Amino acid sequence: MSKRPFLVVYPGESRNSFGQAVGHIYVDDGPERFDVAGGPATARPIADIGGHTATRTPAGRYVLDHAERHTTLGWPKSVVPWGARLREVHEVVQYEVGGRWIDASGPSGTVTRAYLIFSAKSRQPMSPLVASRHARQMFYDDDGNLAARWEGNDFGKWSWNLKLGRHRTVFFIHTTPLDEAMGSGDLELRQSHGCLHIKPKDRDIMVLKGYLRESTTVIVKRYEDRWQPSAR
Repeated sequence: MSKRPFLVVYPGESRNSFGQAVGHIYVDDGPERFDVAGGPATARPIADIGGHTATRTPAGRYVLDHAERHTTLGWPKSVVPWGARLREVHEVVQYEVGGRWIDASGPSGTVTRAYLIFSAKSRQPMSPLVASRHARQMFYDDDGNLAARWEGNDFGKWSWNLKLGRHRTVFFIHTTPLDEAMGSGDLELRQSHGCLHIKPKDRDIMVLKGYLRESTTVIVKRYEDRWQPSAR
């Protein structure tokens, strides 16, 4: 039986054109590698809207959880899972999960609720009516067309949680909607809030090769560390 590959992440090897720290994921500690962008290299977390902070991706030894279409109320655009079908009934946008249609906008909408939480934590509270309006508009393009499926989840098409032991963390390996829209085109990874951003085309390769799958070990190095061939 072949040995399961492990992944080693050096998140601070270089800088992108925005001056943000970027690095690489090395398979079995190299030389095969893929581009990655973690959180900011600053020593202290950076406060952000919605009560969030951007922080270094913590160094440590993690294990990947299963591939998932992650959802969270913490980010309004991430409430609806990637690829969910959409429809509108009586001016309320709904999305389908497991054959069940769920209100996204409207007074009981899940995205409405997320906007209320997000605005309150941003110290710019909005009324339920305004929150519902934002929730509805989120699913329409500039020409007033409702999307057939939701492809705006901040965690991309698939994501893998970085577990510490048996416990899930707030950190994932995932793509972004902007990068997904670029497809196989040339793109530059940008800093995350602490997750590990990868390119969609690299994600597909890593899945095909069995690198991104449940129980894979992921070792995240310090931002000051640099990969060397002799380090294997």
